[in-house]
Amino acid sequence: MPKNTPIARRLPGFEARRATRRAQHMRKGSLWAIAVVVVVVLGAGGAVGVLVFWSSGHPPTKVAKKPPAATPVLRAAAAPWALRAPVADEVVLPGARGELVIVGGSTTGGQAASGIFTLDVATGALTHVENLRTVLFDAAGTVVGGQDLVFGGATPSAVASVESFTLGAAPAGAPTSVPTASVPTASLVGSLPEPRRGAASARIGATTYLCGGANGPTPDPHVLATADGQQFSVVATLPDPVLYPALAALGGDLYVFGGEALSGAGAGRPSSVIQRVNPTTHKVVVVGHLPDAVVGASAVLFDGEVFVFGGDTAIPSGSTSGAGATVTSPAIWRFDPRHASVTSAGRLNTPVSHAGVAVLGSDAWVVGGQSDGAPVSRVQTLSATAARAAA
Repeated sequence: MPKNTPIARRLPGFEARRATRRAQHMRKGSLWAIAVVVVVVLGAGGAVGVLVFWSSGHPPTKVAKKPPAATPVLRAAAAPWALRAPVADEVVLPGARGELVIVGGSTTGGQAASGIFTLDVATGALTHVENLRTVLFDAAGTVVGGQDLVFGGATPSAVASVESFTLGAAPAGAPTSVPTASVPTASLVGSLPEPRRGAASARIGATTYLCGGANGPTPDPHVLATADGQQFSVVATLPDPVLYPALAALGGDLYVFGGEALSGAGAGRPSSVIQRVNPTTHKVVVVGHLPDAVVGASAVLFDGEVFVFGGDTAIPSGSTSGAGATVTSPAIWRFDPRHASVTSAGRLNTPVSHAGVAVLGSDAWVVGGQSDGAPVSRVQTLSATAARAAA
């Protein structure tokens, strides 16, 4: 007799047999609904990891292994050309047509310059397009609304002037290497509250901030804010005033790296202090230290990552030669503001301090600077890449 005919269903024991088969089927289907705990012991240290898979009637899905974390680094390369003359302590700004703008600076023998040049980064060609009102070095600069602004600087004494220029086409037949009366002169548009040299500038939105610097031997601890180069306000005061710091803006904060200490027991020597300035709350706190104390370093921002590089650092007192003097650092550091930590992120092609730096597209251009006290004519590019950490 068939097992599931109407007659068979009425035979004794049928319901019990059907219930037994149903229970067996349910047990098979529920095996994957049980939590499976796998304990893994890693290494001799006995670190324990617990993996829990849960499924309802289906085998567990395989979880792909997470790839190793990528650590941002900067790759340095030398440009295939060099400047016609060495220069340091200059202002370098990004041009509107993909060129660099080089303003003032000091050359061999400490001679100050007044020329404003454009630099074609494809060929290395320099074009003399304008003049400052006087020779100038150790200034800070920014671009606001298509106008280039230059703040303070030295002539060699510190000045408070704010000069502005808008680059146009170079005059026909104008020389490309020496200032002449045939090119226009920058305009005087404002004045800093006090003369200041050796400051650094950074922008947050439409506001430019100046940090660090001094008027001769007198430190200027005030952090200034301006939107036009004419009106200035003090938004904070540095607890550790410094000359020639590196400066970067990130997440609404300013980060001041190193510089020459101007007060306290370390006055006159490179500093390792990292100061965070909040222009909104007007608070400044020391958040950490660089691996080495440096003066004249530079800072750039790549995709939300802050990198600090170069600068002059003191030779350790335990060194067999040159103790107490300075040497130019080739180090590139990555700064993590979330943990206030600093990690190695590459090396410069040529160690430099007091260089002019500007970002064009995906590259930072490091123009000139000093290497062990002497100005250089080399130009370097820094490009962001990623080094995979070990698995």
